[in-house]
Amino acid sequence: MKRFLSFKLIFLLGLLCLLACGGQKQIGYNSIPITENPKLLFINYTLEAKEENTKKIQLISKKITDGLVKTQSHKFTNEPNIDDIKCVQLDKNSKAIHIDYIKNPLIKFTETSNESLEFSRQKHILKKAPISLKLQLHPEAHYLRLLVITDNKKSTTELITTKLD
Repeated sequence: MKRFLSFKLIFLLGLLCLLACGGQKQIGYNSIPITENPKLLFINYTLEAKEENTKKIQLISKKITDGLVKTQSHKFTNEPNIDDIKCVQLDKNSKAIHIDYIKNPLIKFTETSNESLEFSRQKHILKKAPISLKLQLHPEAHYLRLLVITDNKKSTTELITTKLD
C-alpha cells in the first residue's frame, strides 16, 4: 500500500513539474483581424533630414500581396520617442484603424572594438535613409499615413499619405 501511495505521489509531482516547466506562448495584442485572404504591404520610402528640423519623404515603391506577417520587425517599437515615425492605416473615410510606431531611421548604432578589445556603441545621425516596411494590411485600409512625432510625444507632423490600391 505504501508503494502504491508513493508511486502516485511521484507520478503527480512529475506531472506537475512537466506542466509548470512547459513553454508558455506569449499572446500579443494585434488589432488587425485575420481574414480568409490576408494581405501584406511592402512599401519603401526615402527619408531625408532638411534644415530647421524638417524632414522630406519620397515614395519609392509599394506592393500588396497575399500573406501573413510571421515576425515583427526590429524597426517597430511599442514606446515611441521624439522623431520616431507613426505609421497609421486609414479607412476610406480617413479614420485611423491601426497604428504602428517605427524607430527613427535617421539614427543608426554601430558596435566597434577598441584597442583593448572592448566593444563600444556609437550613434550615427544620417542625413538620408531608406524606410522599408512590411506591414500586415488591415482589410479595410485604403491609405497609409506617416507622421513624425515632435516636441511632446502626442503632437505629430504629417510626412506623407499614400493611397493603397
